[in-house]
Amino acid sequence: MSIITLAPLPSFRELFLAAIHSALPEDTLAKPWLREVDYGVWFSRSAWSILAIADSCARMKSKKDVVVWVPDFFCNASLAPLREYGVRLFFYKVTTELTPDLDWCRSQSAEMQPDLFILVHYFGELMLANQVVQFCKDEGAWLIEDAAHVLRPIPGVGNNGDFVLYSPHKHLAIPDGAILIIRENGPAQFGHNSIAFTGLKNIINSIACRSDRTWKYSFIWLAKRILQKLGIRKKIPKLPLWPESIQEQISFPPPKMSSLAKSLLSVQISTLDDVANLRKQHFQDWKEKLGIKNTNSWSLKHFSITTNPYLACIIGDDLRATEDFYSSLQMANLPVLTWPDLPPEVMAESELHKNALNLRQNRFYLPIHQTLTSSQIKEV
Repeated sequence: MSIITLAPLPSFRELFLAAIHSALPEDTLAKPWLREVDYGVWFSRSAWSILAIADSCARMKSKKDVVVWVPDFFCNASLAPLREYGVRLFFYKVTTELTPDLDWCRSQSAEMQPDLFILVHYFGELMLANQVVQFCKDEGAWLIEDAAHVLRPIPGVGNNGDFVLYSPHKHLAIPDGAILIIRENGPAQFGHNSIAFTGLKNIINSIACRSDRTWKYSFIWLAKRILQKLGIRKKIPKLPLWPESIQEQISFPPPKMSSLAKSLLSVQISTLDDVANLRKQHFQDWKEKLGIKNTNSWSLKHFSITTNPYLACIIGDDLRATEDFYSSLQMANLPVLTWPDLPPEVMAESELHKNALNLRQNRFYLPIHQTLTSSQIKEV
C-alpha cells in the first residue's frame, strides 16, 4: 500500500481552525485569482462553470444548440454536465505541443461555427493565445481559458479569455471549489455593454447558487481524508496504461461551493506561496528518485520558472517501453496515474485525432502535491 496519496490531505490543525472560525467572504476568497476589473463566481467544479457559460450563451444569443469547441485532449468526465444540458460538442485537434491546430480549426469553422471555444493551459503551463483570440473574434465565439491545472494566475494566463476557469480543489486540500472569472476585455468585449454584462452575471450567479445536499459530498470527502491521515487507505487499483474502453462514472457535487470548502480555503489561502514552492521541490525529488535523464527515449516534462507544476509528467517515446515502465511503478505501489479519459468521439476517430491519442498513450504522471514530503518520495 502506497505511503503517498493522490490528493493533498488537510492537517488536523487546518480542520480544527476551519471548524471554529467563520469562512471568509466569497469576494475575499477570490482575490488571489482576480485581476483588475475581473468578476468572480464560485462553483464546486469547473464543469459547472462551463455549463453556466453555455447556458448564458444560449440565452443571450437566443440559440437552442450551442456549439462548444473542446480540445480533443480533454477529460470526458468533465463534459458530463454539458452533455446532459444538450450542447453540440465539437472536438478540435491539438498539436504535439498541446496547442490548438488553428489551420485545421479555420478549415472547419464554416461547417461548425463555434459559439464557445475552450483553450486549455495544460499542466499549469501557458498556452499562447494571441492567434486563438483572433480566431474567436473572427468567428464571434466566446473564449474560455481553462486554467484548472494552474494553481494561481501566472504571466499570460487569464489575460485573453472572456472567461477564465481555476480549480483550487485540484491543488489544495479542500473538497470542492472552482472559480469562474468573467472578463470585460476578452474577445466578446462584454464590458462595452453594461446591460448585457449584468445579465450575464445574473445568469451565472443563479446557477452557482443551486444546492442539493452539499453536506453529503463534504462528509464523504472528510471521512476519506481522515481515514487516510490515520493510515487507513484502500489499495490503489492497477489500471492499464491504455484501456480498450473507458466507462467512467463520476458523481458530481451540486454546483454550489460547499461550506466546508469555503472554511478550509479560508485557512489555506495564505499558504499559496508555500504550496507553489513545495510542488516545484517535489517535481525535482521525483526526477532524482527515478533517475530520469532527458533522452530520445524518456523525459520528465520541464516547466518554466513562472509555472507551478500540476503533476510530474513522464513522457516515453516507445509505447511498449512506456507501458513497461508504468507497470513497474505500479508494482512498486506508486500512485501512478494517467490523464485524461478521452471522449468516445475522439477515440472513435483515431486517425483524425492521432495526436491526442498519442499524447494519451505515451504519458503518465505522479503526484507532487504539497502534503508530500521529500523523505516520503525517497523512501518509496
